[in-house]
Amino acid sequence: MIITYKEISSGTIRRTDFEENSYTSYLPFEQGDTRTDYTNGNPILNAEGVETGEFEQIGTEIDLWQEALDAGAVMLTGDDKAAIVTEEEKGVAQQYLASTDWYVIRANEPDGKPIPADILSARVEARAKL
Repeated sequence: MIITYKEISSGTIRRTDFEENSYTSYLPFEQGDTRTDYTNGNPILNAEGVETGEFEQIGTEIDLWQEALDAGAVMLTGDDKAAIVTEEEKGVAQQYLASTDWYVIRANEPDGKPIPADILSARVEARAKL
């Protein structure tokens, strides 16, 4: 099984398991969470001492947080996450301003139409994020 850490934020990381059939599952967990992995132990015998085809299950407790660290995951603090969100917000704000620049150009034409109030206020908010 290959474990890939897809998202790490606010003390929670998501784990994706890729099995033989490419099945993907997401398991959010936080520091202190564990899981139990089971392996086969001794064969189980019936009353006559013949193997039943079943095995004892041996459980091993796995610390998910430590497993993530061992796999090379980097844990982010709240400040780290805030910095990432801020950069994402800046990008969105820049995209919004670029996509609405034509309103400004049109308004400055000799026969230009005024910029709608909702666009003006949204542009002010976008500029404030930069």
